[in-house]
Amino acid sequence: MKKIIENRGVKKFFGLKGGNIVICHTALISEPSGRRDIPWGDIQTAYNLMRLIEDSIYVDQKNIVVMPYLEYLTDNGNIKAKYKDHDLILIGGPKHNKCTELILDKAHNLRYSMKIDHNSDEHYIYNSLTGNTIRSQIDVEEYKGTDFGLIISMDNPINPEHSVCMLMGIHGAGTVGAEKLISSSNTLRQLCNSRSDGIIQRVVVAECSGDYLSVNYAFLE
Repeated sequence: MKKIIENRGVKKFFGLKGGNIVICHTALISEPSGRRDIPWGDIQTAYNLMRLIEDSIYVDQKNIVVMPYLEYLTDNGNIKAKYKDHDLILIGGPKHNKCTELILDKAHNLRYSMKIDHNSDEHYIYNSLTGNTIRSQIDVEEYKGTDFGLIISMDNPINPEHSVCMLMGIHGAGTVGAEKLISSSNTLRQLCNSRSDGIIQRVVVAECSGDYLSVNYAFLE
């Protein structure tokens, strides 16, 4: 019985419509060479999510593809036709994942969003109801301290017949913390119960000490 409940919880959280799933992670493009670097932590998060879904839903219900965002979008920034029948999971914030940027630009009913401070070139979280911002407290030299992230799950505003789920941190620790939380059945239940007007949107707090891949603990704010 527990396995069935967890199956339903994962499907309910991601809002999966059935069929195929694309998990898009970040890519860092070096100028002017155009060299593509993929953050290892985001790849690890993507495959952890793939395993979570594969272990939680019947295998014949979906085909899961993991890719950097560059392979999901056309040169004009549109969804490639072959992926329009896929539910979407996004890893990483708008600075290094243009799919995340595209979705956030089109989602006008969110309380929380992740934005880029063009003075510091850093992410921050913006609360549209209060006007307050949340910024990372990570010491970037030693990578110790508190990072923050966002978990958002909703219908895809650029592909409404399908769902989108976004896991993003101000730094890598916030993203890793978000993934750790949805891997917990108790937290997953909390997230599903928090859905309002069709949207789950929660702030993640992640504590780390020396390595963003080794988040000591994470919790929902």
